[in-house]
Formats: sequence, structure tokens, C-alpha cells
Amino acid sequence: KKIKKTMEQEPFKLLSNRTSAGFALVKDLLNNRVCVQDGNGNITFVSEFEDNLYEYSEDEWRIHYEWLSPDRLAFYQGSYTGLYSPYGEVIFPIQFKLILPVKEAGLFILKNQQDKCGAADKEGNILYPFQYEYVELRNMILERFSATNK
Repeated sequence: KKIKKTMEQEPFKLLSNRTSAGFALVKDLLNNRVCVQDGNGNITFVSEFEDNLYEYSEDEWRIHYEWLSPDRLAFYQGSYTGLYSPYGEVIFPIQFKLILPVKEAGLFILKNQQDKCGAADKEGNILYPFQYEYVELRNMILERFSATNK
């Protein structure tokens, strides 16, 4: 669902280069919110997060964000991260210690709050359950996870 704002209608500042899927992060200067813009200049997602990319205190990092793939965006809050689509769909809520893309395999490695690893596709389908200690990638192929299965 697209929001009817464009770069010409509102003051926006470009925060990232465009991904290969045509999306870019922009800042809504009036509301201090991070937004996603599609290749036609339409705002597809206005996040609930303010643009605090560079601000941190002694005990806590503020919200920041990055593209993990051409159409998947990570938001970070404190020591946790979550994964979103460029349309604001929550793929994984902000409750994971780590989300890493494995671009060659089209997967994301995730570490939960119990320090167990699993893997999911970009739609959020769990392909490997959260029971593994670590993951290895060899010759660009995701190897079996190593587990202690406690």
C-alpha cells in the first residue's frame, strides 16, 4: 500500500543509495521520520522511528537502520534488530541479537535472545529452527548448522 507523498510534496533528505530493487531511505524533515521511497519517488513506508542514526548515549545505541538486501531493511534498537519489507511489513520484530544476510543462498541467519541460531528466507519462513550454536558458509553454500542441542 503506497502512501501519497512524494519528494516534491514534502521536504525529504536522501539517507541511502538506491538498492538494486530501486528503494532508498529518506528522512521526512517535517516529522523527523525514516521513510522508504520507491523508484518512482513514492513513499512506501513511514517508520515509527525517528532519524537517530548517529546519536547514542553511554549505555544505549539509538535506532538505526540499513539495507540487508535489495528489498529487506534492518532496524536496530539498543542491542536488538528486526527485519522489514520496504512497504513496512514486519518480517521479524526487533527482538533478535543478530540478523545477517547470506545473499548467495537467499537466506538470513538469525540469533535469538537465547543465543541460538536459525535461518529464514526473506519472507520470514523459518528454514532452520533456533537450536544451533553457529552456522558455517563454505564455498558459498550454507552448510549444516553445528548444534549442541541442549
